[in-house]
Amino acid sequence: MFTKKLLIGILVLAASANIFASHKANYKGEPMKSPYHVGAYGGYGVIDGAYNDDGQFTQGRLAFGSDVYQWNMINAGLELGFQSGNTMRLDVAADLVDEAGELQWQATLKPLVDLLVSTKTQLPTSRPVYLIVKAGAAYRQLQLNDRTSTRDYLARVAPEVQAGLGVQLTPHAMLVLFYQGVYSTATVGAQLKDNPDIDGITWDPYATICNIPTQQAGFVGIELSL
Repeated sequence: MFTKKLLIGILVLAASANIFASHKANYKGEPMKSPYHVGAYGGYGVIDGAYNDDGQFTQGRLAFGSDVYQWNMINAGLELGFQSGNTMRLDVAADLVDEAGELQWQATLKPLVDLLVSTKTQLPTSRPVYLIVKAGAAYRQLQLNDRTSTRDYLARVAPEVQAGLGVQLTPHAMLVLFYQGVYSTATVGAQLKDNPDIDGITWDPYATICNIPTQQAGFVGIELSL
């Protein structure tokens, strides 16, 4: 269901971008003058492994990029990005919830940082429209909020892909819309572990998490050349 909503949203944004670009018919589509840019984006996405709709959330993203190589019509570059997180309940088996206090487990996905290799090429259209593809790695952190143990925090590096379109509005501004996927598992891998003290007496089990699940989103924003 979320995937359908995301696709519909991207199509609507694409149509909006095309309409907006039509009002810029006098712009000839000259490339940006500087190899450096900063991008600000807003989006909506979902992370797997959350309880009910807790994994669906609005997101903000800030990115700094530079073109480092050009071959024919393709520009290649690097991008460093920072993206907001989310606090959510986790989709944990009922028996684990009962044994760990009868409350749904809650966790915070902290803001992520990523490093991407980007490619951009102009499409054969009458207006300056670009196909943009980026790939790299995202560093993410997930922290249990209401459980304390030796495994209540995870830090992981996961593969990331972005793909979308850019419509150049002026020599210094581009409207961008894209899909983002940070890929991992479908669940957090929640478990309960025995918690013995120094005398070997077993107390209540403690909660652990093993994975930071896959997250996907759609974004729209503006990139400005510096």
